[in-house]
Amino acid sequence: MYLVVEIWYPPGNEAKAGKLYLEILKKYPPDNTISETVIPFAVNSTPQGTHTFTVSNVKKGKLEDAIKNATQNMLGFSEIEGMTYQIRTYLPAPEAMRFINLQMPEQL
Repeated sequence: MYLVVEIWYPPGNEAKAGKLYLEILKKYPPDNTISETVIPFAVNSTPQGTHTFTVSNVKKGKLEDAIKNATQNMLGFSEIEGMTYQIRTYLPAPEAMRFINLQMPEQL
């Protein structure tokens, strides 16, 4: 299962968000017993501000812990006025295909 955490914050907060990210990372380093980081940090500028996201591959039985950690991390950004976030889960394609009684081709 993949956990995708997205953050949006208004223009002019880039340096503040970057500083908070480094502080949060130091205070709450990734826990490899819960998930493996696939994309540690990606950034996109938009007319409304900045959009960032992370992607982690959550270990079996650890989804609740992963969501708890992600939420704890997001609270660290709450001092940025106008900041919003979303935590979503995604099934890997082979697992999703099994739910509909199909199998992914070997070459994908």
